[in-house]
Amino acid sequence: NDDTVPNENRAKKPAAKRKTAVVAAKKDPPMDATGLVFAQPELKPAPYFYYTDHSTEMDDDPLTPITAAGSVPTFPAKMHAILTNPDLADVVGWAPHGRSWRILKPRDFEIRVLPKYFEHSKFSSFVRQANGWGFRRMAQGYDKNAYYHEYFLRAMPWLCKKMRRPKVAEKKAVMEPDLDAISFEHPVPDRPPTREVLVLRKTIELGPKARMPVLWDTGTPPAAPSSPVAVPDAPSAESLSEVENLPSLSHSASYGDLKPAAVPDPPVVAAPAPREVGAVAANTMLSMGKNVQNNLQQFPENTMLPQNSMPTQTHIQPNMNSFNSDAPVATVPANNPTPISLSSESHPTQTHI
Repeated sequence: NDDTVPNENRAKKPAAKRKTAVVAAKKDPPMDATGLVFAQPELKPAPYFYYTDHSTEMDDDPLTPITAAGSVPTFPAKMHAILTNPDLADVVGWAPHGRSWRILKPRDFEIRVLPKYFEHSKFSSFVRQANGWGFRRMAQGYDKNAYYHEYFLRAMPWLCKKMRRPKVAEKKAVMEPDLDAISFEHPVPDRPPTREVLVLRKTIELGPKARMPVLWDTGTPPAAPSSPVAVPDAPSAESLSEVENLPSLSHSASYGDLKPAAVPDPPVVAAPAPREVGAVAANTMLSMGKNVQNNLQQFPENTMLPQNSMPTQTHIQPNMNSFNSDAPVATVPANNPTPISLSSESHPTQTHI
């Protein structure tokens, strides 16, 4: 009977029901893609067991990139870029079916890959990081020692957007699937790397903490930045050249400042140096002026010039009748620059002054 219940208990009943509903809602949050992978799924027939195929899925959010601009790429994104690098094909690579990847040379991987792309240089730390992201290692069969994840498939990098670090309670031991048999039924496409993966590969070359550039898609972007390239069997020359010509980011103050560099100013052409001929001519005229000035200083002011120091103007009219052709002609020696006066005996002339 409600009449016998105190008023205080009547007010507490609705509050208790609301609290129970909130606790129930917290216990059963909606599962994301990673939660569905590590939840106890339904056992399937061989060769799947607890494995789910995602090779036929398309990017349901093509406008969202794999790695946000200005962010450090995640572990799965880095691994996609590393596995598409032909220079590291002898160290780490995809399995032929494209559902797992294997480290071929652990020692070379520890020397060439870890210090350059990750913040550690120990192989055990890399294995711990891979396990932390939900990768499982095959312990037997054709793919022994290979790592796989349902959302990590070759040429399908957009599936990485559904990956996250699973919680400790979500990790459970499951039966290993036969990935080769699954790929026979649902083959994984082998397409060239997308433009975003090429930019990602160029970015991680700068170091473990390198961030994705803000304006990396400056050209004519595809319909989906993280979708596969339309058709070509190999990356086009234009796309590769654009990626190779990306602005160098090693001079940035921080890894987040990755905007393309501004167009450089045109080179300044220096004016041609003045010719030396003018300088030589000027020096010659100056020396000639000094010589003339020195000659004039030899004669004091208001003095008579010495005789025969300057030639006089004379009008000479030779007497052609009295000219003796047999008379000797005076010659001037080459080593005597002084003028020689001709005597009247040798040259009978009539002078009018």
